[in-house]
Amino acid sequence: MTKKIEAQTAAVHPTEAAAGAESMRLFHDLNQPLNSIKMISGGIMYLLNQGKRISDEELVGCMKEIVNQTDAVAEIIKKLKS
Repeated sequence: MTKKIEAQTAAVHPTEAAAGAESMRLFHDLNQPLNSIKMISGGIMYLLNQGKRISDEELVGCMKEIVNQTDAVAEIIKKLKS
């Protein structure tokens, strides 16, 4: 049913349908790295709250991934500004 409504909307309002598709892509592109940051940092907090130790190597790897994901979000925002 949803696909049929989307097709009808695209036929009647092609500009609006394209904008909606672009919005969904942007949502996904921003949500994915933000979710990754949340999962990594939440995992670290969970382990620490459980009294478990995290090796320096593991912690550095997690922090590098958080930096990478933050850079990805920053790049998306930079593209939106231009």
